[in-house]
Amino acid sequence: MPKTLLLAVLFLSSLAAAAQDAVTAIGKERANASGVEWDVKDVTHPKLGAIRFASRKVALTTPVGNEKIVSQAYVSCQKSVGRIAIELSNAAMSNLAGGLSPKEMPRLTCYSPNPRGGGLAMTELALKWEISELGDTLARGIAAADLRRCASIDVLQNLALPLGWPYASQQVAMEFLPFSRAIDEVLVACGAKPAYASAPPQAPAQASPARPVSPAATA
Repeated sequence: MPKTLLLAVLFLSSLAAAAQDAVTAIGKERANASGVEWDVKDVTHPKLGAIRFASRKVALTTPVGNEKIVSQAYVSCQKSVGRIAIELSNAAMSNLAGGLSPKEMPRLTCYSPNPRGGGLAMTELALKWEISELGDTLARGIAAADLRRCASIDVLQNLALPLGWPYASQQVAMEFLPFSRAIDEVLVACGAKPAYASAPPQAPAQASPARPVSPAATA
């Protein structure tokens, strides 16, 4: 490899490493400041195999007049193919089994450090959405690296509301934090480099020393 080309490759590699360091630092800062907690679970799907997924511990509620929309989000890794899926579900508080359908497809905006400096750059993630009978939206086939480049991801939904509600539609906004510990575990399951050092193994508990015997007992 010519020396000039090698230098160019090394320079670009150093830029990429610096950019990833900046994303990680900002992403961790935002994750630590967030008050939203997520659960992580491992399950086995009869067709898809081993799956690790993260979901909000407490669903998001959005008031609409006297009603409320209840929204949940799932970020999952299908380990057999190494790809991420994102699922969004919504329902009226008064009819949790019913579901609400999207009026428009969800929009996910990635925030990453601006390579030119001066804050964060915004790019929309290009995702293909499927809609279930209940109105849940699902995007799959996502590479973990596509989410890892984002310090945070804004999720904006525009939902169609039932007849009798104050409005015909309602926007629902939430946030994904790829550097939160829960979502990090999902991304790692699909091949991403861990953002956090793994906890060291616990040392085995030492046996308690034998109770000392008094001189009187041995006399």
